[in-house]
Order: sequence, then structure tokens, then C-alpha cells
Amino acid sequence: MRQTTKLILFLIIVNIFLLTACGGGTVVEGAPPSADHIVTFNADGIAVLRGYLNGGFMNPPSNGRPNMVIFVNVPAKVDGIKGSVRIPVTMLYETVVSSSTVNQRDLRDYLIFNPSSSVFTIFKSRGRVLVEATFRKNGAAFEAVSVHEVKEKFTLFKKWSIIDGLFHKNASGQLVAGGEFQQAHKDADGTVQSWVFQAPIQVQGVQTEVILGVQSTPSTRIINSQGTFDRTAEAYLGLVQIIYTRRGGSMIAKEITELR
Repeated sequence: MRQTTKLILFLIIVNIFLLTACGGGTVVEGAPPSADHIVTFNADGIAVLRGYLNGGFMNPPSNGRPNMVIFVNVPAKVDGIKGSVRIPVTMLYETVVSSSTVNQRDLRDYLIFNPSSSVFTIFKSRGRVLVEATFRKNGAAFEAVSVHEVKEKFTLFKKWSIIDGLFHKNASGQLVAGGEFQQAHKDADGTVQSWVFQAPIQVQGVQTEVILGVQSTPSTRIINSQGTFDRTAEAYLGLVQIIYTRRGGSMIAKEITELR
């Protein structure tokens, strides 16, 4: 998860770029959209969320906390594009955990008997791991009451959370997205076929990220401070503006401009 200051700077840069792109005239109305509807708290301040475990991070324990955070990915359609929202959940020593390989216990008990392990070894298994996280909100964080691995039941239609209004149109009517590339998928010759793209979004006051795949075509243009590139490894990209078209539930990049 990126630091809050970097995300705030990113939002300022992207909003300015969208307002001035293509000769100006792009109007960004109102506040950026949230994804609050993904998380609903009951009268006791408890929320339950099911999603796929998507890694996380850990730091040395301090102040009586294990300093472990997991990411739970919830499937989402963002302006009609299929992707997910990656939600950070902070683990506590009191958090009750269980998985296909670990019997139910709290995290402190698990770490006492497995001192060289972490929360990630609890849910280590083949393929994607579906978890059910129960949590409270504390300040700008979701703190886990429990995290349990659950079996995935077959459903004919996949349930998607719907998020609209995150991206915009410029003065020319082109679809424009602002965010950051995290990973590129390339052919053997270094030609990029797709990228993993993320953009910040709030969920109940907690900073989360939308994760999308961005497809390229032979005509995709990449522009950075060194000029215009084909879809090759020479073009490093971080914060970007993407002019795109939508094909079904996919984002197809027409032009990518590096913002730093």
C-alpha cells in the first residue's frame, strides 16, 4: 500500500492533468467517487467482507501490535471495466484466524507456537484463497476481529461491486483514466501486452485501491520524458494518464502518458 502523502499528491496531479488535458475544458464534477457501499457496518460497528487474499505486508512488532496487514480483493466493475478493489485489513494479536491448514485460534497463540511464521503462512495454499474478514474501523484503518478461509461455492454469475465515475472524458470526448502502473506483462521480445493498473479510492474513510488490467495493441502510444515509445521494455512508467476505449469489460489503451 502506498503512503498517504503519495496518494494525496497523486490525486492532485491527476485532477490537474484532467482539467488541462487536450487544451482544457475537462470538467471534473463533485468529489471523487467512493466505494463505501462495499463495506457496511452493523449497529455494533462490525462489518463482514468476503474476497480473495492478495498478499499484504508486515513490519517488526511494536507497541503490542503484530504490524501485519493483509489485502482482501473484492471483484468490482469500475466504469464498466472488470477489476477489483484491494482493501487493507490490519491484523491484531487478538484476531481469530483459521484456514484449511490451521485450526481456529487467535493470532497471538499461532505466533507463539510458530515463531518463524506470519499471517501469510496461515493461508498458504494452492490457487486463490477466499477469506471472510470481520472487522471494525479504527481511525483510518480496518482492524480484523477474525479472518477465516472459506470454501468457494460455484455460482453461475459472478457478483461484482459497481463503481461509476472514477474516470472521466476529456474535451475531445475521449475516456481518460489516471493511476499508477504496478506491473507489465511482456512477450519474450519485451513487447508489453498488458499492465496491472491501480487508482486510489476511499472505502468508509479508509484508503484502498482499484486494481484493473490494461490491454495494449500494436497502435498503443507510450509517452514519457524521453519521447514516444512502442510497447517495449525501454519505457518505464509509474503515475500515468491513459486515454482508452472499452471493449466488453476490458480497458484498451490508446495512449499512455507518464506523469512523472
